[in-house]
Amino acid sequence: MEEGPIKKKLKSAGQGSGKTDAFRNFEQFFFRLNTLYTFLICRKHVVPTFKTLCGPIETALKRTVTKEDLAMVMALMPRECVFKYIDENQIYTETKIFDFNNGGFQQKENDIFELKDVDDQNQTQKSTQLLIFEFIDGTMQRSWSASDRFSQIKIPTYTTEEMKKMISKREALFKSRLREFILEKEKANLDPFSELTNLAQKYIPRERDYEDPIEAMMKAKQESNEMSIPNYANNSVITTIPQMIEKLKSTEFYASQIKHCFTIPSRTAKYKGLCFELAPEVYQGMEHEHFYSHQADAINSLHQGNNVIITTSTSSGKSLIYQLAAIDLLLKDPESTFMYIFPTKALAQDQKRAFKVILSKIPELKNAVVDTYDGDTEPEERAYIRKNARVIFTNPDMIHTSILPNHANWRHFLYHLKLVVVDELHIYKGLFGSHVALVMRRLLRLCHCFYENSGLQFISCSATLKSPVQHMKDMFGINEVTLIHEDGSPTGAKHLVVWNPPILPQHERKRENFIRESAKILVQLILNNVRTIAFCYVRRVCELLMKEVRNIFIETGREDLVTEVMSYRGGYSASDRRKIEREMFHGNLKAVISTNALELGIDIGGLDAVLMCGFPLSMANFHQQSGRAGRRNNDSLTLVVASDSPVDQHYVAHPESLLEVNNFESYQDLVLDFNNILILEGHIQCAAFELPINFERDKQYFTESHLRKICVERLHHNQDGYHASNRFLPWPSKCVSLRGGEEDQFAVVDITNGRNIIIEEIEASRTSFTLYDGGIFIHQGYPYLVKEFNPDERYAKVQRVDVDWVTNQRDFTDVDPQEIELIRSLRNSDVPVYFGKIKTTIIVFGFFKVDKYKRIIDAIETHNPPVIINSKGLWIDMPKYALEICQKKQLNVAGAIHGAQHAIMGMLPRFIVAGVDEIQTECKAPEKEFAERQTKRKRPARLIFYDSKGGKYGSGLCVKAFEHIDDIIESSLRRIEECPCSDGCPDCVAASFCKENSLVLSKPGAQVVLHCILGHSEDSFIDLIKDGPEPNMPEIKVETVIPVSEHVNFSDDFKIIDVRRATKDDTHTNEIIKKEI
Repeated sequence: MEEGPIKKKLKSAGQGSGKTDAFRNFEQFFFRLNTLYTFLICRKHVVPTFKTLCGPIETALKRTVTKEDLAMVMALMPRECVFKYIDENQIYTETKIFDFNNGGFQQKENDIFELKDVDDQNQTQKSTQLLIFEFIDGTMQRSWSASDRFSQIKIPTYTTEEMKKMISKREALFKSRLREFILEKEKANLDPFSELTNLAQKYIPRERDYEDPIEAMMKAKQESNEMSIPNYANNSVITTIPQMIEKLKSTEFYASQIKHCFTIPSRTAKYKGLCFELAPEVYQGMEHEHFYSHQADAINSLHQGNNVIITTSTSSGKSLIYQLAAIDLLLKDPESTFMYIFPTKALAQDQKRAFKVILSKIPELKNAVVDTYDGDTEPEERAYIRKNARVIFTNPDMIHTSILPNHANWRHFLYHLKLVVVDELHIYKGLFGSHVALVMRRLLRLCHCFYENSGLQFISCSATLKSPVQHMKDMFGINEVTLIHEDGSPTGAKHLVVWNPPILPQHERKRENFIRESAKILVQLILNNVRTIAFCYVRRVCELLMKEVRNIFIETGREDLVTEVMSYRGGYSASDRRKIEREMFHGNLKAVISTNALELGIDIGGLDAVLMCGFPLSMANFHQQSGRAGRRNNDSLTLVVASDSPVDQHYVAHPESLLEVNNFESYQDLVLDFNNILILEGHIQCAAFELPINFERDKQYFTESHLRKICVERLHHNQDGYHASNRFLPWPSKCVSLRGGEEDQFAVVDITNGRNIIIEEIEASRTSFTLYDGGIFIHQGYPYLVKEFNPDERYAKVQRVDVDWVTNQRDFTDVDPQEIELIRSLRNSDVPVYFGKIKTTIIVFGFFKVDKYKRIIDAIETHNPPVIINSKGLWIDMPKYALEICQKKQLNVAGAIHGAQHAIMGMLPRFIVAGVDEIQTECKAPEKEFAERQTKRKRPARLIFYDSKGGKYGSGLCVKAFEHIDDIIESSLRRIEECPCSDGCPDCVAASFCKENSLVLSKPGAQVVLHCILGHSEDSFIDLIKDGPEPNMPEIKVETVIPVSEHVNFSDDFKIIDVRRATKDDTHTNEIIKKEI
C-alpha cells in the first residue's frame, strides 16, 4: 500500500464533466485520509484527531491540510462522518455493570484496591478540546477510553484484507457522492467546486467558548430586545391544561405513567367593604377599589387595633393588606414608621419593589424613604436610613445584630413604629424559629418599656398551619390575635397529576430515572408555552434536571431555548441570583428550576404549572409549592413525578392525602421552645445589653423561672438592674447565631478562559459531596471539572468542560459517641440511654464516573482530608438478644436499626421543636449494606442521634429528646405496629429526609429493636413479627453490623439521672448512687 495506487490512472468521477485539478487534488486527499484513518484505527488504536491525521497526509501531498478539506468530505458524506470538537475529559474507560441482586456494581478486585490516583489524573487533564474526525459507517462502532500514556479506543484488530475492503467500500461511496454532486451543480449551471467549498463552511466545527451561563442569559435577552422580537408566549396559541395533559399522553415517551389525575373546581371571587374610610389618596395607587373578603376583614381588624394573621392561599393578594394598612397610616400620620421582616433578601427586594410601585402613584408620598436594610446595605447608606426611613424591609438577623443593640440610633424609628409585618411566618420553626421569637420579644420589650410605644401592632402572613393563632402569640409574646383564613380570591380549576416513571424491564424494583422523566415533561411544557416552575427537594437534583433539559434542547436542535430556562437555588452568588430573579419577574424565562428557595412568596410573574421532581419533604411544602401555579383565575397544573423511594411510592399509592388541603392534622405543629437554656441565655444577655433587666417588668417577655435563674447565675447586677456578663461584651449579639452556628463557606472559582470569578459558595459540610479533585461540579446544569480543591484556603477552582458523565462520590459517614455526659434508664427496661459528645466523620475515598445511562465508566481514588463535625447527641446500644432475634427471624440488622432510627425521628416533632434537619442520624447506604465481599467497615449495633446545628455544644434539642426518650420510643413502636403498610412507608419507618432514600429498611426488624430496648419479653411480641428476608431488599450476603464492644469514656462532670436494680443480668450498668441533674 505505498505509491502504487496513486500512480495508477484513477478513473475520474467526472471526466466527461470538465473535471478540474481541484477535484483531482480533493480525490487524492480523500484517498490518503481514508487509508491513514483505517490504518490508525485498526492497527494503532489511536484517537483520530485533526493533528494526528494532518501530519502524514501533508507529507504525502506536499501541501497544508486545512479544516476546509475535512469539511468538504463531511459535506458529501454527512451521515457517514463525524467532524467535531470533543472534550479531552470525555474520553473514558470501560463500563461497569450494575446487578441489584448481586450486590451492586460488578467490579474487579483492582477497582476497589487499585483505583487510579486522582493526582495522576489531574496532571494530565488539561481540559482542552480535541478536534476529531471519524468515519461512522457501521464497522467502526467504538467506546472511547483513556489509558495512562496516550488516548486509545477499544476496537477489534482487523486483517489486511478486511482493511482493504473497508477502504475500497468507502472510496466507492465517496466517488458516487462526488459524481452526483458535480452532475447536479453543472445541470444548474453552477461551478461545482465553488459550491462544494461554500457548502463545507457550515461543517467546519467551532470550538465551544464556554460562556458563563448567567452572561449567556443576559446576552440572549438583550439581543431579543434589540431585535424587538415579541415574546411568543404572548402571541402564540396558549395550550389549556386539559389539552396539555392529553399532549403529554400522546408523546413518544408516554407509557401510562399518569397514575392519577384530579381536578379541583374553580372558585369565584367574594368581595366585601371596609368599615372605615381609607385616606382618599390611597385609591390613586390601586388598580381597583374592591377588596376580596379576606382583604377587607384583615384591614378592618388592623384598623380596630388588633394583631392579625392571614393564612389564605398563595397569590390571594395578601401583600396588598399590609401595603394599604401602612400607606393609609402614612398619609394620616407622616411621622409613622413601619418594619417589614422577610426571611430572605430576595423576598425583601421583591416586596420593596411592589411597595414603591404603589407609592409612585401617590404624589403625597413620593418623597417617603422606603429602603431595604440588610447585610448588603452599604455603611454610608445605613446612617441615612436610620434617620430618614419611614418603611424598612429587613430580616431577623439584622434586627438581632444591628437594630436592637444599636437602638439609640433608631430612636425616631422605634418611637413612631406602628406596624411590624412578618411574612412567611410558617418558616420560623424549630431552633431558628425559637431564636427569632426571642428577637421579636426583645423588640416588643424595647418599644413598650423604653420608647413607651404601646400602639405597636403585628401582622403576619403564613401558609396553612395546624394552630396559627397560638403560633403567632408564641412568636411575638402577645395575647390577642385575629385569624383571617376564609379566602375571597378567585381561582381557576387546579389539575393534579401524579406521574410514576415506568419500571425498568430488566428490573423488578428500579424505575426509569425520575430526573430524566421530569426533564422530558418540562421540555414539553416549555414547547407548549406553559410557564412552569420545577421544584426539586435538594440542590443536586436541581442541577441534574437543568443538565438534562439543556441536553434535550441541544439534541433536538432547539439551542434557542437553552437560555430560556435557568436554575435558582441557595449557594449561587448574590448578583447572579438578582439577575435570575429580575428575568423571572419580567416573564422573560419560560421555566425556572428551583429548590424550595422559591417556595416562599417571591413574585415571579404568572405561572401555569408546577412540576415537582420528587415529592417535597412535607405536606406543608407540597401545598405551598402547588399554590405557586395559576395566574389570577386561570386553570393551573401541579404535576408530581415520583422517584422510586418508598416515600414517593407511598404517595403514588395514596394520592388522596395530597388533596386534603383543609385537613389541619396533616400540617406541622410549629411549637417554639422557650425552655432551652442555651438559646434563652444568649437572648437574655442581649436584652440586658439593650436595657437592664427588671424581673417584675420583664417576666412577661421571658419565662419567669428561667429569667430569674439565668440573671442571678450569669449576669451582673447593680441598682439599675441586671446587665450583660463580660463574657458577652462588647457586642452580645455577635455571640448568638440565630441560625445555629454559621458554617464556614468555600468559594467555587470558575477559571475557564482565565475568568476567575466566584460562581458559588458552599457550606463546609457539603463540600465532601460536591467538591473533590477530578470530580464534576454542576452549575446551572453545566459540568465543571474540579481542578483544585484547597481545604485550608477554603476554595475550589473549577473549569467548564463538555462531558456527558457526572461523578458520584464514594464515601462513608461514621457517627460515633466520644464521651458520656449523662446516663439514664428507661421506665421498664435495663437498657441505658446515653447522652454526650458525638463525632461525625465524613470520608470521601473515591468517586465513580457515571454516564448518562447510569453506568459506571471509571473508578477514581481521592485523598481528601476527612470532614469532622463535633456535636452533642444521644445513643442507645442494642441489647445482644435483639441481634439474636433478628438473625433467628432472618431480618436484616442494618435495615432494622435504620428503620428504628427513622421511626424515632418521625416522632420527635411531637415532643420537641425540631426542624427536619436539626437532629440527624447515621443513615445506612445500599452499596455498603448490600456489598458482595467482606468489608473492614463494621458498624456497632446502636441507635444514635445528634444535633446538626450549634456546633460542639449542640443546639439543646437532643437533650430534650433524652428527657422524653421513654415516651418517644413507646409512641414510635405504637406507630409502626398500627401502620397498615406491609414493608414500611413515610408514616412509620421510611423517611423523606433520608440521605440514602430509605432503601435499607426493615419494618419487622425495627419492631424487634424497639421491643427489646423497651425491655419487653421475647414471648410477648415474637409471634407478631413477620419472618424475613424482607421483600423490599435484596438478599444480604455480608453482615455489616456487629454488637457494641468498644468502650466510651465518661466525661469529668458525668451525671447519672436515676438508678434501679437490674431485673435481669445484662452487661450494662452497675448499681450506682442516685443523683439529679
